[in-house]
Amino acid sequence: MSTRDDADGVSYLWDGTGPVDPEVAELETRVGFLRRSRHAAGLPSLPDQGDLRARSRRRMRVAAMIVFLVGATGGGSAWLWGVGGNHAAWEVISDSGSGTGAATTSLRVGKWLQTGVDAGAELRVPSLGRVTVKAESRVRLVRSAMSEKRIELARGTIEAFITAPPRVFLVDTPTARAVDLGCWYTLSVEADGSTGLRVRGGMVELHAGRDESRVPAGAVCVATRAGLGVPRFEDAPETLVTELGRFENGDESGLDRMLAAARPRDAMTLWHLVGRVSPANRERVMRGLAALVPAPDGLAVPEGTVQPELMNAWWEAVARQW
Repeated sequence: MSTRDDADGVSYLWDGTGPVDPEVAELETRVGFLRRSRHAAGLPSLPDQGDLRARSRRRMRVAAMIVFLVGATGGGSAWLWGVGGNHAAWEVISDSGSGTGAATTSLRVGKWLQTGVDAGAELRVPSLGRVTVKAESRVRLVRSAMSEKRIELARGTIEAFITAPPRVFLVDTPTARAVDLGCWYTLSVEADGSTGLRVRGGMVELHAGRDESRVPAGAVCVATRAGLGVPRFEDAPETLVTELGRFENGDESGLDRMLAAARPRDAMTLWHLVGRVSPANRERVMRGLAALVPAPDGLAVPEGTVQPELMNAWWEAVARQW
C-alpha cells in the first residue's frame, strides 16, 4: 500500500486532494488550454478493424513499390534521379577561374552549358559518375532518363569518369557518337567538327554512320567529316602511325609496312582495318592479323570476306594481347 505525504503536496498530484503546491498550480494554468482544447474537440474515435486492415494493405503496397524502385536503381538518391525521367536536371559546379570559388547551378534537358576562357565546370549525376567540362567548351543536355544519359559536345573538351552500366552514357559530337562502356576518357571537338578520343581506362565505342571503332584503354581514335578513323595505341610504332595516317587519307600503298611494324598488341588496329580496307587488300590484312593472333577455334581465314561471327570471336582473342 503506497503512502502519500500531504505536507509535500503529493496527495494533490495523486488524486487532487490535499494542499495545492503553488508551482504545480502555475503549471496547470499555463497548460490548461491544452486540456480545454482536447475536451472541446472530443476524443477521436477509433476506426473499426476493417478500416485498419484496408489502410494497412494500402501502406504495405506503397512501401513495397518504393522498395522495388529503390532496389532496381541502386539506392535512394538514384531513385529520386530516376523519377524525374527526361526532365531531371544535372547538377553543375562551375569554377569562374577568377578566384571567386565555385558556384552550383543546374542543367536541364535542352539547355546549353558554355564555359569561359579560363573556367571549367563539373557535371554530377547520381549513379552516373563525373563529367568535367573544360574551358571554352559548349555542352547541351539532350536526354536524362534512367536508361540513357546523353549530352552533345559542340566544341571543346570533356573528361568523363563513368561508373554507370555500359551504354547508358552517350556523347554526340558533330562527327561521331561516343558510347561509354564503363570507363575514363577524354573527348575533344575542334573548330572544324573533328572529334578526338583518348581512353584512359575501360573502353569506348566511337560510332560514325555505319562504322564503329572499339577503343580500349591506352588508345586514341579520330573522327572527321570524311569518316571514322582507325584506333591505335598511343605507344604504337612510328611506322604504323605514319602509314595509318596515309591510309585514313585514302592511300593504301603502305599496308605492307604497317603489317610488318605491327606488334601483337597492335592486332587491335589490324582488326579494325579488316572492315575498312578495299576488298582487294582485305585478305592480306586478315592474314597479317592471323600472324599476330591466330583465328579462333582453328577457323581458316576466309578469302577476302568478313564474317561477323568470326570477327567477334577474333576480337576476344585480340583483346587478350593488351
